[in-house]
Amino acid sequence: MDGKEVFATKLKANTLPGIFSTATLDEQTGEVILKIANTSTEHTTAKINLQGKEIKAGKLIRLSAKNGLEENTIDNPTNIYPVENYVTTEKNGATVEIPASSLNIIRLK
Repeated sequence: MDGKEVFATKLKANTLPGIFSTATLDEQTGEVILKIANTSTEHTTAKINLQGKEIKAGKLIRLSAKNGLEENTIDNPTNIYPVENYVTTEKNGATVEIPASSLNIIRLK
């Protein structure tokens, strides 16, 4: 604060690799927002099935790294950056490739 360091820390490498996810409904926009983190070294596929909700469009925002240890620096500020793509949707959901070492935010409406 005010140019003074308040808290210094060094993040430890992930010790629990796997797939972690959460989902929520934005009642104002009607969007279903899914967040899928893949902390493992293997890619996978997410089959999203929203029974009772017809999906017309989808957007994906992804942060990914080569091995999960990269970070942005002053010299390389865009080593990891968000990439946006559209998601091909099906009637009740979508199928999305989930790369290793990635954070994926999927917005379906």
